[in-house]
Amino acid sequence: MNRLTYLLTPFLLLSAFSAYGATMRCDNGIVSTGDLSHEVLEKCGDPISSNKTNPSVDEYGHIVQGAALIEYWTYSNRGMTYELRFIDNRLVQISGSRQL
Repeated sequence: MNRLTYLLTPFLLLSAFSAYGATMRCDNGIVSTGDLSHEVLEKCGDPISSNKTNPSVDEYGHIVQGAALIEYWTYSNRGMTYELRFIDNRLVQISGSRQL
């Protein structure tokens, strides 16, 4: 192998692993980024808390182009707290932290 291959290998490995979505294990299955909110509810049940930001509307009450419904759901299981972020009912981010 040449020197360029050795230099690029770590970056290629990191980009390959980052292509996979985040996941969270629930009682009835595993959820991952890309899942719809109703699929998460089926697998994980109701969150312990949730927060919703409705899309922006103009002066006529119409949804502004490009505006989105954003929701944050919080789950707690197996010593971890997870915050899930949805945009227009699609799971886009899973963040986890260990409970103290």
